[in-house]
Amino acid sequence: MFQIDAVLPLKPLQRSMMYRYCSSENLTAFYELYVYHINGEIDLSLLKLAIYHIDRNRDVMRSIFLWKNTKQFLQVIRSDKQTKFSMLDASKTLDCWIQQIWCKHLDLSSSPYEVYWYPVNKNESYLLVKTHHILIDGWSQSIWANELMNFYHMLLQGEPPQIFVVEYEKYLAEYIKNTQKNKSYWRNKLLDFPI
Repeated sequence: MFQIDAVLPLKPLQRSMMYRYCSSENLTAFYELYVYHINGEIDLSLLKLAIYHIDRNRDVMRSIFLWKNTKQFLQVIRSDKQTKFSMLDASKTLDCWIQQIWCKHLDLSSSPYEVYWYPVNKNESYLLVKTHHILIDGWSQSIWANELMNFYHMLLQGEPPQIFVVEYEKYLAEYIKNTQKNKSYWRNKLLDFPI
């Protein structure tokens, strides 16, 4: 089927989003669409390669979310997943594409993040990134965009991108550990609180 690096439980906020997603799979409340205007000629093969390196660098970007035939919601980090990258036809307007992409269903079980390239001309284009908030929030998206720009420029100069693998599984383990410590702290603090 596919190669798996990790199977992880969802954080509470992610579980909440999954409940909403499962109650109405056409719900767009947690969709995010980022539109980046690019001035200058783009080497599309290097742009795709930069995105590939981000996916290798940040394992969370290779996530899918499973809920069917499981006892709980799961975040699965795949080692073989590649970002869906689509070329948009310039015969349609950018606004038309934005509307169409926004309304398109994101399947969290296969591709919770997609990238689109819209060429205006040789020296102008747009990069559209559609995600679900369960995977990327606005803060993370700015990190993604900066990393993409840095990796692209390194590749353009013939340098390999500096990879420093960020392992989501380690972050999640630390998050869970801290959550347990915080719960214990507040339970002890509020023990004598009158109700």
